[in-house]
Amino acid sequence: MSPIQQMLLGVGAVATKTYVDDIFSTFLYTGNATARSINNGVDMSKGGITWIKSRSHTLNGNIFSSDLVDGSGTYGCLQTTDTDAAGYSNTGSNAMLTAFNNNGFSLGADGATYRVNGGTLSGSVPTYSSWSFRKAPGFFDVVTYTGNGNSSQTVSHSLGCIPGMMIVKKTSGAGSWEVYHRRANNGVNPAGYRGRLNYNFGFSASHGSFDSVEPSATTFELGGSGGALNSDGETYIAYLFAGGESTAATARSVDFDGSGESLTIADSGDFNFGSGDLTMECWVNFDQTETGALIGQSENDWSSTSLLFYMDAGEVKIYAKNSSGSWIFTGTVLGTPPVGQWTHIAVTRSSNVFRFFLNGVQTYTATKTDTMANVSGPFGICYNSTLGGTHNCKISNVRVVKGTAVYTSSFKPPTAPLTNITNTKLLCCNNSSTTGSTVTPGTITANGNPTASTDSPFDDPAGFVFGDAEDQNVIKTGSFKGDGTSTGPNVFLGFEPQWVMIKSSSNADSWVMFDSMRGVVTGEGDQYLFANSNFGSTSTVEYIEFNSTGFTLKGGGSNFANTWDYIYVAIRRPDGYCGKLPELGTDVFAMDTGAGSSTIPNFDSGFPVDWAFSKDTNSTGNWYLSSRLIQGRYLHPNLTNQGAAGSFATFDSNVGWEKSGDGSDWQSWMWKRHAGFDVVAYDGNGAGDRQISHSMNNTVQMIWTKKRNATSEWMIWHKDLNGGGTNAVNRYVDFSANYSSNTQIYGGASGTLPTSTHYTIGTDTTVNNSSSEYISMLFASSNDINGNPISKVGSYTGNGSASGQTITLGFQPRFLIFKAYNNYFWVLDTTRGWGSGNDKWLALDLAAAQDSSLDWGAPTSTGFTVPDDNGIWNGNGDTYLYYAHA
Repeated sequence: MSPIQQMLLGVGAVATKTYVDDIFSTFLYTGNATARSINNGVDMSKGGITWIKSRSHTLNGNIFSSDLVDGSGTYGCLQTTDTDAAGYSNTGSNAMLTAFNNNGFSLGADGATYRVNGGTLSGSVPTYSSWSFRKAPGFFDVVTYTGNGNSSQTVSHSLGCIPGMMIVKKTSGAGSWEVYHRRANNGVNPAGYRGRLNYNFGFSASHGSFDSVEPSATTFELGGSGGALNSDGETYIAYLFAGGESTAATARSVDFDGSGESLTIADSGDFNFGSGDLTMECWVNFDQTETGALIGQSENDWSSTSLLFYMDAGEVKIYAKNSSGSWIFTGTVLGTPPVGQWTHIAVTRSSNVFRFFLNGVQTYTATKTDTMANVSGPFGICYNSTLGGTHNCKISNVRVVKGTAVYTSSFKPPTAPLTNITNTKLLCCNNSSTTGSTVTPGTITANGNPTASTDSPFDDPAGFVFGDAEDQNVIKTGSFKGDGTSTGPNVFLGFEPQWVMIKSSSNADSWVMFDSMRGVVTGEGDQYLFANSNFGSTSTVEYIEFNSTGFTLKGGGSNFANTWDYIYVAIRRPDGYCGKLPELGTDVFAMDTGAGSSTIPNFDSGFPVDWAFSKDTNSTGNWYLSSRLIQGRYLHPNLTNQGAAGSFATFDSNVGWEKSGDGSDWQSWMWKRHAGFDVVAYDGNGAGDRQISHSMNNTVQMIWTKKRNATSEWMIWHKDLNGGGTNAVNRYVDFSANYSSNTQIYGGASGTLPTSTHYTIGTDTTVNNSSSEYISMLFASSNDINGNPISKVGSYTGNGSASGQTITLGFQPRFLIFKAYNNYFWVLDTTRGWGSGNDKWLALDLAAAQDSSLDWGAPTSTGFTVPDDNGIWNGNGDTYLYYAHA
């Protein structure tokens, strides 16, 4: 029952759910020196800020707030690049931001500053990026206050959770932008340190700013009259971002300094795993990496062990012996945890299948029937019997479960402290005491002087309130350490971001802002802007890549290519967990003919396009395919060629894509990522049974994968290949041949079907060569906000009847791709003509112009018809795969 139906029937109040689309927007536009409204879909009448910066010209950045308005109704402007007081002189033809509306904001003509809506300046018209942050518990709040000049002042807020970052500015006079971040000084007394948004220097000790008191879910503290933020009678504004640390009693860790510190528990039968199921897991955060045992039971370092996590040259390895003293695993690599970040590591055994996981992604699996060794040594944490404790790290929530494999496939790591589930034998490193625990089979002994820490991997649970299930976070604050390379580090967020701001917390370096609208391009140059600088930017340097679990720093120029400490704030992109559900199929899939425009958008969609293909439908010629993640480059679905550069393949628009000048003979088909569609770009690593994360929150039913940097076939998997289910897992089709089977393409040697969080690939070079770059398009059947279907991945069997048959979808399709095993990928749609008897058809794997010489059936209100038995669409006993969209 829809929310409207519930209201009409008087069922009661309907809970209002909040999605990331409701509270944040990056909106791009070109100045026109004319009063106008910017409709970004965010109800800014609820309060918040809009931050505007020119992309093309050297102009200061500007923040406007619903809480900063004078008696005449003029909104004050604060410039992020200087210390000036709020300016209220922007009226009349010089007006800047003039209103916060229920679907965005309004601009004036900006005839004086050109900073938000200027006309021609220095020979060209400025382009702008705007970021709107709406007030919402768990995401963002704005607070105004007046300084009292006392030794401290407590200010209340309505964020509803603990802030992860705060930016505060004096509005009544000149003053720097003071910044609190939870990971300043690596999280040790961060409220005793402050950064400045308008300068590039690192965070420094300044007890006068935030009073050395950490903010709470209801208040934050300010220093006295000597501080920058509490001068008597001065007015201030504070922007509060969620993402603070959890204060749960078990959101703790133990800090080891590498000088012989460890924890041990005497030998116990609870660590005798035998041949049964098991789980051993924890989180670890390395200050630096050394070699030695990390967690597990052993008699003599790693040489005699039952099961042990061991660190070697930055890699987590598994060692295990059987009851005969032979190795089960001898240094099998689990993965490489980055320095300076929390990483979840786990090993499980389920019915003789061992699985290793790094941040929830299965990195290795093997079937072993061995009975595991029963050693007499202690269970150790950072304990090396021959070397003493050697690791400089923090460890949180160590859990050993005997008799249960908690994880049997890739998963999203827990976002809250672990609990005492059935068969838990040990749960420790989660207490205000170093030797405290929730469960232990014996006394925990501290060796050396490890210390209990409030630092943990967990964010305040009060921020997990978004999405349809109201259990997702949409913002994260954290830190990482540069690794001095151009291939890392990987920063794990648990989601794919759409906006990230990064700053070195330890050194002088700019506040750098990236977003997916302007362009964070996999393998190519990224668009960036500096919060503390008036420069615009168009970049050919690769700085960063966004992925389905976070972002990777690429070390472009000197940025991030050093070993400094960095802090960040990241906002989640709309996805299958927290993205606003479509009301209609047109909210996530659109078709349009070219407008002949060399200015984006040439093809209109009405939403930000994440993936599209286009073709001159009336002439022989290649199809063109591109994506926001790889914009500036394109592929041909009908060819095996590697990707090529194309300036037309642009996506920096909120309502369409491309600036090619293609006219009405061209048509584009466009998708927005949601629960029915996702795009994943990744680098091959050659590993078998590799699991790739995605963000649909929906089981993948069809996959297209293409190698981008070399000639290669398109590899296509469909859930109904070979009869469907597990029979389909290792099958594939491509655009040039019939279907076949290969255990090293999809599903891997383990034959693992895609899930709602991951899909599996093997070692075949078409999907996972170690020197290659890839892109995958993922499809699934999906519904609108009321539960009505809007897309479907399925199949039907031809009946050979001269009268054809009707295929039921549950909706009226506008678009259909279908394929017999031994035929082309036919494309029909209602924009070009489908259902009139002279239907215009194309084949996605052919360059041919569309043809209208055949009757291909018609859409119905609940599906589509297929006509006679000519074998193209209804051959007797033939299987036809399809994908349809409303």
